[in-house]
Amino acid sequence: MRDLSTAQKQMVEVARALAFNAKIIIMDEPTSSLTETETRILLNLIRELKNKGVGIVYVSHRMEEIVEIADTVVVLRDGELVGVLEEGQIERNRIINLMVGREVNEIFAKRDPVAGDVVLRVENLSSGFVKDVSFELRSGEVLGFSGLVGAGRSEIMRALFGLDKKDAGRIYIDGKEVSINSAEDAVRHRIGFLPEDRKEQGLILGLDIVKNTSLAHLKALRKGLFIQQSTERSLALSFIGSLDIRTPSETQVVKNLSGGNQQKVVIAKWMSTNPKILILDEPTRGIDVGAKKEIYDLINRLSREGVAIILISSELTEVIGISDRIIVMHEGAVKGEIMADEATQEKIMHMAFLKNGRTNENQPVRA
Repeated sequence: MRDLSTAQKQMVEVARALAFNAKIIIMDEPTSSLTETETRILLNLIRELKNKGVGIVYVSHRMEEIVEIADTVVVLRDGELVGVLEEGQIERNRIINLMVGREVNEIFAKRDPVAGDVVLRVENLSSGFVKDVSFELRSGEVLGFSGLVGAGRSEIMRALFGLDKKDAGRIYIDGKEVSINSAEDAVRHRIGFLPEDRKEQGLILGLDIVKNTSLAHLKALRKGLFIQQSTERSLALSFIGSLDIRTPSETQVVKNLSGGNQQKVVIAKWMSTNPKILILDEPTRGIDVGAKKEIYDLINRLSREGVAIILISSELTEVIGISDRIIVMHEGAVKGEIMADEATQEKIMHMAFLKNGRTNENQPVRA
C-alpha cells in the first residue's frame, strides 16, 4: 500500500468500505485525490448502491458532486447546523452562501500581476519518469501546473526541492546555478514547499501550532543547544493573527484543527523562513469553500509582496482562477504552456491528453 499513489490509496479505501455490504456507507471526501474518470466511476457506483437501498452519507467540499448526487444537503459551519436543503432547493450558490455565511460573488479575486525578474530557471530537469522539464518563474508570479493525476507535477517539484534524486538537469536562482540535493539545501536558497498530503508530509499532528510553525526555522530560533521558546511562541502568535488561524490557543494540537486551519499552519511554517519561492501542491484539497477563499487571498497577497509561487492543482477552475501562466504536463513531460487569461478547461484538457509532441513553450496556446 505504501507504494501506491494518493489517488490509488483513495480508491482502495472506497473498495474497502464497499466490501462490507453495508446498509449505510459514510464517504468522507472520497474524490479528493481522484481523477475525473475515477470520480465518474465512483458517482455511478453511488447511484447503483442507492437504487439497491443503501444509504450514503457523502461528505465533500466539491459543489458539483453534491449538486449532482445529493437528495438532501446538510450544511455545517463552525460545528453548527446552519441549513438543510431538500430536492429542488439544492443549488451551488445556496450551499456556498450557507457555508461561508455571506454572499460569495467572486471566489477568485481579480489579479493584476506585475511579474518581476526571473528568480528560478529550471533546465532539462529529469527525475524518475519525469523527463526533460524546463521552465522559468518570475518574482510576484503565480505559475500553475496542471495535468491529470500521475502526470508528474508533484514529482518534478519534489526533485526541485531536493526530496527526490535528480537524474539530470540544472537549477538557477537569480541567474546563478545552484545545487539542491536536500530539503535543507532548498530552505537555504529560500524555497518553501507545501506538500500534497499535509497530514503525512507537512505537519507533525501530535505537536501544537507553536512547534509546527517553527519546524523549518529552528536554526534561527536556537541559542546554543536550546530553542528560544518565547521567540518561538511569538512567531506562532504572529502567524495565527496574520493568517487568521482559528484556534483556542497557540498550544492547540494541530490534529484537532480543521483542514483549512491545518493548511494555514503549514503555510505559516514556510512563511517563517521568509521564502523567495513557494511551491504549493494542492493547497486547497479537502478544505471548505470559505477556507479556499482565504487561501486564494493569501496567495494573491504573497505574490503582491514579490514571492514567486508555483501552484499545483487538480481543479481546473482553481488553476485558471489563481494563476498568471499555466504549464500542462502529461506522462512526465511538459506538453504546453498557456496564459491564464486565455485558458479554458477545454484547452487545458486537450493539452493534458497530448501523447506526442508539444506546443511551442514560447508561444501561448490560442483558440
